[in-house]
Amino acid sequence: MVRSKWSAALALAALPAISVAAEEGARAQLEEVIVTAQKQQQSLQDVPIAVAAVDGAKIRDAGLQRIEELTAYVPNFKMAVTGQGNAIYIRGVGSGDNRGFEQSVGMFIDGIYAGRGQQFQSPFLDIALVEVLKGPQGTLFGKNTIAGAVNISTARPNDELGGELAYQYNPRDRCP
Repeated sequence: MVRSKWSAALALAALPAISVAAEEGARAQLEEVIVTAQKQQQSLQDVPIAVAAVDGAKIRDAGLQRIEELTAYVPNFKMAVTGQGNAIYIRGVGSGDNRGFEQSVGMFIDGIYAGRGQQFQSPFLDIALVEVLKGPQGTLFGKNTIAGAVNISTARPNDELGGELAYQYNPRDRCP
């Protein structure tokens, strides 16, 4: 009898904590991810393509400065910087670093095709979304996308004035 009173008291004491946890769980929802993988804005759940999307806020928060640093965040995507340019691979398929070959991975910035890996050696500036589309994308993006495509969308202008400032300081670089 004493045991049942204590168990009932513990159950009643735990009820508010359970209801608070249930309310927090109900509020925590995954935001809808909008991608342009099929050249129109769609929910990621409606796109029948294997897409890895990284938004501009994640790129800024992670401190990514160049596209080759994105390989740590996108599975099955590798970009190696060589003396001749960039070698881009999706799921292990790519053209290598031969300057005579066009890339097997199509690279697009705001819908404009860049046929050579050297065109992606510039830093990330004001990126809204990076999408890595895996598998052949010839229907929508053309013949040079047999391994996949990387679609980079830059941020659109808005009415707010803003900017970013970055600096690096190394006290060892001082002159004696």
